[in-house]
This record gives sequence, C-alpha cells and structure tokens, in this order.
Amino acid sequence: MHYSGNWVKILGREGSGRGGVGRVGTLLLRQERSSRVRFDLDWAPWRWRGEVQRFGTAGRVEWGFMASMRLKGNWATLHLSRFHTASYATRIYEYEVDLPGTVSIRPLYGAGWRGYALFTLRCKGLALNVRYRVQRDRSFRYYGGVQVDWVRG
Repeated sequence: MHYSGNWVKILGREGSGRGGVGRVGTLLLRQERSSRVRFDLDWAPWRWRGEVQRFGTAGRVEWGFMASMRLKGNWATLHLSRFHTASYATRIYEYEVDLPGTVSIRPLYGAGWRGYALFTLRCKGLALNVRYRVQRDRSFRYYGGVQVDWVRG
C-alpha cells in the first residue's frame, strides 16, 4: 500500500506586470492511497496475468483491472489483454514483448482490448521480426513494425 501527502509553499502574485505583490501560503496538495494486487502464472508456453488497482483520494475511490494471456512459441508470440479503469489515476502498466533491442511498457486506462502478435523467422544469417499491435478503447489504434537483423551462426 502506498500513502503520500505533500505540503507545499506557494508564492502567488496579485496584480499583473512588474508591479505585482507576492503572497506566500501553505496548501495541502493531495493525500493519496493506492494498492495493487497482481497475479502471474507462467506455465510454458502460456502466461496468464491479472491485476487490480485501487486508488483513493479526497474521499473518492477508483478501481481498475486488467487480465491478459500470452502464448509464446519458438517463432511466434500471441498476446491478448482486457482492461477497465476508472481514470488515468488507476492506469495499469503492461510489459509487451517487442522487436529485439526495444522495450515496450504501455499504460492501459479506460476500457478496452489490446492484442499483439510477434513473428520471428531465421534463415541464412538473417532474422526477420514482424510485430503488429491492435488496441480498441476510446478509439481504434494499430501499429506495425518490421526489423531485419544479421545474426551469426
């Protein structure tokens, strides 16, 4: 569980231009409480994951959840996620297997589905990696990537 409360001194200006008068005040920005429960089950070649996020501030509580499954083989990785959060405050970060040499950790918020496929083919010292991602939430988004690497052996 995470708890934070921040007191900040604020210097405000009254008036405009160069002739403004400064005023110092103290303001409590926000007291927050958040908690998270995560479930991971790796049973090769499958991976199942679930997460529930709770966020509370100023007498208001928000919830978010995510459930995903991934199938990883020698030449293909397939992944599907379902998520639902009340707002960006209850976003859930999800690591995605991506093209070699890159990292993809995406925040999921709102309500929707996300899926991707990654294919890797090796032939005569070359590796061809193709990735395609689709997300359906507030809008329909998609992304594709291709990478060709020279590999030894």
